[in-house]
Amino acid sequence: MAYALFASLWILFSDEAIFWLTTKPEEFIRISIFKGWLFVAVTSLLLFTLLRRFWRTHTKALLDRMNALQLSEESLRISESRLIRAEQISMSGNWELHLAKQTVTGSDGAGKIYGVEAGDYEKIKNVPLPEYRALLHDTLMQLIENDQPYDVEFKIKTANTGEIKDIHSRATYDKVNKVVFGVIQDISARKKMEEQVRQLAFFDPLTKLPNRRLLQDRLGHIMAASKRTGCYGAVMFLDLDNFKPLNDDHGHEVGDLLLVEVAERLRNCIREMDTVGRFGGDEFVVMLSELNANQNASTTQATIVAEKIRTTLSEPYRLAIRGGKEISETIEHHCTASIGVALFIDHQASQEDILKWADAAMYQAKEGGRNLIRFHSPIG
Repeated sequence: MAYALFASLWILFSDEAIFWLTTKPEEFIRISIFKGWLFVAVTSLLLFTLLRRFWRTHTKALLDRMNALQLSEESLRISESRLIRAEQISMSGNWELHLAKQTVTGSDGAGKIYGVEAGDYEKIKNVPLPEYRALLHDTLMQLIENDQPYDVEFKIKTANTGEIKDIHSRATYDKVNKVVFGVIQDISARKKMEEQVRQLAFFDPLTKLPNRRLLQDRLGHIMAASKRTGCYGAVMFLDLDNFKPLNDDHGHEVGDLLLVEVAERLRNCIREMDTVGRFGGDEFVVMLSELNANQNASTTQATIVAEKIRTTLSEPYRLAIRGGKEISETIEHHCTASIGVALFIDHQASQEDILKWADAAMYQAKEGGRNLIRFHSPIG
């Protein structure tokens, strides 16, 4: 606009101005030539100024856009790097199930958890252990069809190493694009810690048998089952007869070896549905569930198990003492057990009473000469 205005004014008034200055032809020609060069100089300066301003404005805008793009790319790289580090720290990863394409994709974190390469995510369909696949399928269908929360724990066997891992997964569903977005986390360490805490809370650290706390819980379950089925249950109290001399002569380390062997023998004497635990010291408890609805028949069944235990525990113990990795000495020890048995049904007696009855019957076996079985049944 500035250039057009200047050119128009110059054309309209420059010649008139020359005629006003001179009427001589020679001077008119010289002034006209000077006017022409002046017009070129002024218009060139004006064009240069306009072009430089245009260049600066647009170049700055272009540079600003380029810088913004670089910053955006850098921010994206930083975000991706942070996401990767976050996945590594939290042992987590992301996955996507594209229903229309029937394809699965995932992040590097998910690939490492599942043990698959970046382009091989189809293998994760076979990674969950067989017993969890129906659960995962049902949970996924509930998410897609009913928008119910997808929040599930399961175990996998990694595709590359075959390692068993505990996994926690959450997911959401995008109905418009028909894509399931999920997050998985390797919770194996947490599960292992929880199991360690559980072992400390409910199991004897030496024999790995249930301790008093867990035994009381199991007795509650057996009593509830007795009420439901109408069958008797039984509690056996066992005390080793010849344990103290072994400790006195060879020390607690050898005594612990005997207790571990006793625990193993007891496990082999009972059904999977029954319970054996260490009550404390050299005292053990065996709980039998769902014997029979008839008291006499239940007494016979409990007697058979008790006799099997008494015979098994009376067999000689050969305890191998190790000096480092080598066996330095083997000690043979003979030890029997006095066994007290208490039958119960439903909730006609409390847990405390049942344990007291079994304990009292055990002392009767001790007083009767040891290596004996005695019943204390207040029922009937």
